[in-house]
Amino acid sequence: MDITVQELKSKMERGDRFVLIDVREPDEHQTFNVGGHLIPLGTVPHTIPELEEHQEEEVIIYCRSGRRSATAQYMLLQAGFKTSGTWKVACWPGSNFSEKNKPFPGHHWACAARFC
Repeated sequence: MDITVQELKSKMERGDRFVLIDVREPDEHQTFNVGGHLIPLGTVPHTIPELEEHQEEEVIIYCRSGRRSATAQYMLLQAGFKTSGTWKVACWPGSNFSEKNKPFPGHHWACAARFC
């Protein structure tokens, strides 16, 4: 199931219980983040044992363009996480991505993969 930035914002405002993971690199996370736990994609396989306690919870994964969150989603699926999740590009207001890296000028982009 896809998640939009509005859905994520609503979940945060309501205080819903979920795990938010940022699979970008530390410099990207430091430049802009939405409060996710930083687990760079290359470290996901080594972090799966630590994440197993969250297998039954909703996990939302995000990155800049969608490629890394889709890869992380696949890794978690292979590790037995129960998911019907897919990833979708979502607009994150306030990010500092350069105009040349954005699919549409004037918008700030990251993506989210939701596991539920």
